[in-house]
Amino acid sequence: MKIQNPESAKNSNIRDISKLITLTSIGYDLFLNNNYNLTDFKGLDNISEIGRDLKIQWNENITSIEGLNGTIAINRNLDIHSNPKLRNLNALNKLKTVKGNLNIQSNGTYQYSLGIIDFCGITNLITNNGLLGSYTVANNKGINPTKDDIKNGNCKN
Repeated sequence: MKIQNPESAKNSNIRDISKLITLTSIGYDLFLNNNYNLTDFKGLDNISEIGRDLKIQWNENITSIEGLNGTIAINRNLDIHSNPKLRNLNALNKLKTVKGNLNIQSNGTYQYSLGIIDFCGITNLITNNGLLGSYTVANNKGINPTKDDIKNGNCKN
């Protein structure tokens, strides 16, 4: 199944997206924003390509982006912003191409949040020069590795 022009997955009442398992690509943007009851994205496992932007923002209880494990290509920007409990980016280990910018900022900024401590999931993307736009990793509690840090294996705290 392919969705060409979806609305944002923005709903504080969503608890489970596992029934979306038949999706294989998104033709436009995928915004995973303000989903207070989700802890991961299991159900999006078969999405290999996102037509434009992937935005993961303001998800209060996301501890993992598991479910995005099959994503290989993002045809524009990847933004991961303000997810206070997100710990790692391991689910992005198959990601080969981001044709726009990579922006990972302000995750784990709450007082008792630990923040992202493992960026190794984007190692394949960075070491194989699959990021075609700018790289911004900043203001994350835990660790904020540079592209060179990622390339040299210094991707986790």
